[in-house]
Amino acid sequence: MPSLLQKLWSRQVLYVPLLAIALILMMVRRVVMAHVFSPEEFAAFSAGLLIASAFLMIGVLGLYPLLQRELPSYFATGREQAGRILLAQNILVALVLLLPFAAIALLVGPYVKLTPWEAIISAANGLSQQLFLTATVESRSRLNPLRFSLENLVRAVGVVLLSVAVAMITHSAAATLLIEAIVTGIGSFLIMRPFVQVAKYKWSHSYILAARHVTSIDWRTSRALLLVSALSFLILSADSWFAASLLSQSAFAAYAFIATVGTSAQSIQSILNASLFPSLAHSMAKVGLFATFRLALVAIVITLFLGGFAAVPMFYILRTLISEYFSAYGETITILPIALAVSVIRVSDFWSSYLIVIKKEKLIISADISGFLTGFALWLFVVVLPSGISKIGLLQVAWLALFLALASPLCKFFFSLWATKSWKVGTRQDILSRMKAGYDRLGL
Repeated sequence: MPSLLQKLWSRQVLYVPLLAIALILMMVRRVVMAHVFSPEEFAAFSAGLLIASAFLMIGVLGLYPLLQRELPSYFATGREQAGRILLAQNILVALVLLLPFAAIALLVGPYVKLTPWEAIISAANGLSQQLFLTATVESRSRLNPLRFSLENLVRAVGVVLLSVAVAMITHSAAATLLIEAIVTGIGSFLIMRPFVQVAKYKWSHSYILAARHVTSIDWRTSRALLLVSALSFLILSADSWFAASLLSQSAFAAYAFIATVGTSAQSIQSILNASLFPSLAHSMAKVGLFATFRLALVAIVITLFLGGFAAVPMFYILRTLISEYFSAYGETITILPIALAVSVIRVSDFWSSYLIVIKKEKLIISADISGFLTGFALWLFVVVLPSGISKIGLLQVAWLALFLALASPLCKFFFSLWATKSWKVGTRQDILSRMKAGYDRLGL
C-alpha cells in the first residue's frame, strides 16, 4: 500500500501548484465581485451561481458520473471509440436539457430574487460549467493530472480577466454570468474537439454515432447516479437555498459572501477527487476491493488532518480581511468558525467516489437520505424549535450547513464499511493471496 501511494503521488504531485493557482483565481473572483457589486447585485450573482450549480446536480441525467466511472476503464482496456461515444452522448444530452432547465429556472427565479433574464443566463452558465467538467474527464481518466490542471488554469485566467472586467464596467450580475458562460463554453469546445474528432472522420461523426447509440446507454445505472447527484446537491446547497429564500437580499448577500469559504473547499474537494477517483477506479480494477477501501480511507484521514491544521491560521487571516476590507459583511465574522468547520469536513469526503467505484450506488442513496434526514432533524430540534422559525438568521442557517456536513459523510462511512466487510471473497488467506497477486501485476 505505501508503494502504491508513492507511485500515485509521484504521478500527480506536479499538478497541485497549477490547480492551486486556478482555485485561488476563482476564489479571488468571488471576493472581487463582492467588492465591486452592491450587496443586492452580489446577492443576484450568488443566486445565479446557485441555479447554475443545480444544472450540475442533474449530471446530464446521471450520464456524467457514469462517464467518470467508465472512461478510465475504457482507456485502460483500449476501448477508445466506446469512450468517445459516451463523452459525445454526455454533450448531446446536456444541450437538450438546457431548454427544460431554463423553464425550471424561470419558475424558481422569483423565490431567490432573480429576474427572468438573470434566471435564463444562470441556466446557460450551468450548461457551460457542465460541458467543461465533461471535457476534462478525458485527461483525468488518462491519469494525466498535469494536463487537467492546465485546462483548469487557462479557463480560470480567462474567466477571471473577462468577468472582472465586465463586472467593473457594467456592475451587472447578469452580464458577468453571461461572459463567464461564454468563456467556459468556448474553452470546453476547444478541449473536447481533439478527442471527439477521429483522424479519418469529421468531428460530427462521433456525435452521429452517439445519437444512434442513445438506446444502448445504461440508463438504469445513470438514473441511480442521478439520484446520488441530486441528494449530494441537496446536502451541499440546502443551507444556501434556505438563505436565498428566507433571508433578506442583503442578509443573503452576507451569507453568500462567507459561503465563498465553503465553495472554495468544495472546489478543492472536486480537484482532489478528480485525481483520486480515477486512481480508485484503477486500484479496484488491478489491486482489489480492500486495497481500494484503504486508499480512500488514507486519503480522507490525510485531508482531514491537513484541513484542520490549515483552518486555524485561515480564521485569523479571514477575520482580519473582513474587518479591514469588507466591513459591509462584518456580521459574517460570527459564523466564520462554523464555515471553516464545514469546509474541512466537505473537502475530505471521498466516500461517494469509493462507493461508485465498487458499483454500490444504491448505498450512496441510502446514506445521503439518512444523512440529510438526520442532519435536518437535529437542526430543527436543536436550533429552530427552541427559538422559532421567525428567528432564522445567518447563524441558524450556518448551523444547518454544519449538521448536514457532519451527518452525510458519517453515514457514508458506515455504509462503505458495511459494503466492504460484506463483500464475499473467501477466507483471509484467499484475500491476502488476491491482494498479493494484484500488487505483483502492478510491479509493487
